[in-house]
Amino acid sequence: MKTILVVEDDNIIREDIAFSLSLNNYETIEAANGFEAVDLAKIHLPSLIISDIMMPKMDGYELLRALQQEEKTASIPFLFLSARTDKSDVRKGMNLGADDYITKPFDLEDLVVAVEARLKKREIAERHYQQRFEDLRSSIRSILPHEIRTPLNAILGFTDFILKNPSNNLENIEEMLSRVYSSAKKLNRLFENYLIYANLEIIATNQDEIDKLIESKTYFVKHIIFDIAMYKAELYKRKGDLEIHLVDGNVKVANEFFVKSIEELIDNAFKFSEQKTNVIINSYIETQFYVIEIVDYGCGFSSEQIKSIGDYVQFDRKLYDHQESGIGLTIIKRIADLHKGQLEITPMKDGSSVSLKFLLD
Repeated sequence: MKTILVVEDDNIIREDIAFSLSLNNYETIEAANGFEAVDLAKIHLPSLIISDIMMPKMDGYELLRALQQEEKTASIPFLFLSARTDKSDVRKGMNLGADDYITKPFDLEDLVVAVEARLKKREIAERHYQQRFEDLRSSIRSILPHEIRTPLNAILGFTDFILKNPSNNLENIEEMLSRVYSSAKKLNRLFENYLIYANLEIIATNQDEIDKLIESKTYFVKHIIFDIAMYKAELYKRKGDLEIHLVDGNVKVANEFFVKSIEELIDNAFKFSEQKTNVIINSYIETQFYVIEIVDYGCGFSSEQIKSIGDYVQFDRKLYDHQESGIGLTIIKRIADLHKGQLEITPMKDGSSVSLKFLLD
């Protein structure tokens, strides 16, 4: 049975509401003011709260603010009752996070209908979120073991050989240890990417987290892009292949996600193109967007691979056929979507052009 907290300083109205709800198989808790309601909400965690606005000690607005400051009560659906009919009052209530606003006088049957509609909407949202988490868990369970196997086998194989053949010459051992180190780095990056992806999916299920993310900013992005490009070029011993033309700007994206996106794109450009071929990095302003464009002359992407990334819903084995680039591009696509940006991949005759757009601050 679902529990509803009724907050109303008028005893008759409060009792009428509680009685009507009980007739419709709801358990009710009553509070005469906001102070009482805060304590009761923390103890009982009701499925929904119905509250008057004009009350002594703590009014409905203050009650809603207080509940939103507590993690365990912040997401409880909240329905305002008020004799105030001015649009500014309604707007204030909704801006604070109320789910609905019913004006007095009201019909009790209409109130019950509003309660049922709100609870049904909450149930649908919870089922949706639960399904997304189940999809995420299922995808990780099915794909992660396969992705781990290759670097892990290399680590186990080389270390086993070294341990069983301690008298092997130093040059061979150094080569094997180098491969162990390379495989360990690959494995570590794989785990980091899966954790980042899981975090993005969790953010995507919470509108408050999405709104908070959209308000994030990264400043002076030209210097960030330049530093990452130089580091990657040196890492791949291809500083001579790098061609870079950047403009500066501030973008509406969390710094950690901006850096991750640029790192993945530039790394892919070097990883999947040959020595002595250019990797070109440009940035420019396009209306409300800051655009980063990266061109390489490597193996490129097929139309099917591009479509898979664009239509991405959950992990798809096809994304990983392209030499490990799928998880990184999937993360970038998710970051762009959550920040109201865009990821575009254009295949070329020899290579590809990838552009990433973020809103300008």
